[in-house]
Amino acid sequence: HEVTSEVLDSEASLVLLQAENRMHAQNAVLISLFA
Repeated sequence: HEVTSEVLDSEASLVLLQAENRMHAQNAVLISLFA
């Protein structure tokens, strides 16, 4: 089956969103530790 660019784009954006959320979560933990 041929994978459409739409599917690839949506999957890529999901991965980016999850990575960004993880980064924000880590920042929140660090801030609470040093606050």
